[in-house]
Amino acid sequence: QVLDTLKKYNVHATFFLVGNTLTSENQKIVKREVAEGHSIGFHSSTHDYATLYPNGIVNTEEIQAEIATMKNSLKKILGETFQTTLWRYPGGHMSWGGTEKSDELFKQLGIHWIDWNAMVGDAEPLDRQPTTVAEMLAFINIHLRFIRYYNIRV
Repeated sequence: QVLDTLKKYNVHATFFLVGNTLTSENQKIVKREVAEGHSIGFHSSTHDYATLYPNGIVNTEEIQAEIATMKNSLKKILGETFQTTLWRYPGGHMSWGGTEKSDELFKQLGIHWIDWNAMVGDAEPLDRQPTTVAEMLAFINIHLRFIRYYNIRV
C-alpha cells in the first residue's frame, strides 16, 4: 500500500532495510522499491542493540561487518551493481556513545548516516500509541527536546 500511495502521488522515499528481515516473500518489494526510483539505505543486518552497542557504546567493527553483510544480501537481490551511501543507526545516532569512530569509518567508506529527528509514536506498544492529532503533536513535542543538530538540510 505504501508503494502504491507513493506512486500515485509521484513521491520518492528512502527505505532503510534490516538484513535479517529480507525474505523470499519481500524481495519482490525491495526490487519494486528500486525499480520505482526509491532509495535503499542500510539499517544494519541484525538490529541487535546488544551486539551493535555493548554497554551503550557503538561497536564499529560490528557495524562494519553488518554493512558488508547487508551489501552482499542486497547485491544478491538487486544485482552486483547495487550501491548505497546511506546508513541509519538502529535506535538513532543520538542514542549511543562512541559514534566518532564509526562516523570516521563511514567517511572512509563514503557512507552518510541519516538520523531520525522526532518520534511520532508509531513504534510504541499499541496501548501507548497516540491516537488523536493532539496526542501525536504532544508526543512529537516531547521528543523534539532531544535534537542536538538543528542546521540539517534534507
